[in-house]
Amino acid sequence: PFVGIDPIAVSEIQDIVARLRARVGADPTLLALVRRLDVLREQAVVELRAGALLAEQGHRDVAVLTERGVERHAVMESFRDVAQSLLSELGMRVARLRAHTAYLVQLSRVAFAALGMLTLALLAVAVRLLVKDFWRQEKARQEQTSERQRLEQIVGERTTELSELTTYLQSVTER
Repeated sequence: PFVGIDPIAVSEIQDIVARLRARVGADPTLLALVRRLDVLREQAVVELRAGALLAEQGHRDVAVLTERGVERHAVMESFRDVAQSLLSELGMRVARLRAHTAYLVQLSRVAFAALGMLTLALLAVAVRLLVKDFWRQEKARQEQTSERQRLEQIVGERTTELSELTTYLQSVTER
């Protein structure tokens, strides 16, 4: 028996093709496959409409023969083949994208490790500079302390000499 056209199915297929066309964008390979699907869909719809028209006009036997015809079967096989080609192409692209994503993840891990090593190296340099600065300041303090002690010793010696000289001068002036 003749089945006829399911307008909901036709509409859904049109929506699917429109979404596919929007998703493939300007990619020539995918766009060609989607266009081929659309052409085959349109052929199937035309054949279904012709069968429905024949059935409405009372030629049900011819409509059933048209539905079961070799050409209709060939159109559906072509539709399946193109759909499978599209799925295969998309599958390969997804696999390439996954591989590229895995590569980028690995690359980011390497970059993160390098950044960590660079951070450690900078930290080591900063610590070295701080230690070097600390010892430079410590040496300067020690030099200041020793210089102050030397100067205090000189002042003490001079003070002693002046005291002795003052005592001598006072004794000389008293005589």
